[in-house]
Amino acid sequence: NNARFQPRARRLDYTAPMDDAHVVALAARLHGNKHVEELELVASSNVYGRTDTYSPFGCDGMHALANVLPHCAIRTLLLGSNRHIGDVAATALAPVLPRCVQLTTLVLWNCNITDATLHTLATCLTESSSYLRYLRVAHNSNVTTDGVVALIGALPHARIEILDVRETGGSEAAVMEAFADVVPRCPLLYDFNFSGCP
Repeated sequence: NNARFQPRARRLDYTAPMDDAHVVALAARLHGNKHVEELELVASSNVYGRTDTYSPFGCDGMHALANVLPHCAIRTLLLGSNRHIGDVAATALAPVLPRCVQLTTLVLWNCNITDATLHTLATCLTESSSYLRYLRVAHNSNVTTDGVVALIGALPHARIEILDVRETGGSEAAVMEAFADVVPRCPLLYDFNFSGCP
């Protein structure tokens, strides 16, 4: 790893590839930590011009990370280009999101998620007291109009202020129509980005 774990650091930024074992170990050390507020785990293929392969962390690491979220101070969780996560993100995060009162930012860009994850997140936003303010699921080409529209439909029930679905497979016309329908009922939302949708 290219970041040394410092218990009193406010931000931890790991851009070196991490496998499940590393993420599980990191999650264990975060349990009960009251200092770390931002955690970035980004596979470094596009970081600083490097050409490393994608981080292989997936199911075990994602579950360990999700399970520790209610027991730490993380407000911002950024997961980028971790292509092995896929829809494990949904099954891992769904049960814990209502208990993550401090988590306000969730980034799952280019994590190989599909409509299944967006539907699960939409259900969480609709049926639970999620505290998320910023949700970014951009650059996931397996996401279709169905998933994006489901997520948009949850906005009137959520605290979301910024939603980023850029470069997904959602139809621009359908996304615009769905958004126009809900925006009058979304007083907190001030930024919705769907550029690059076909």
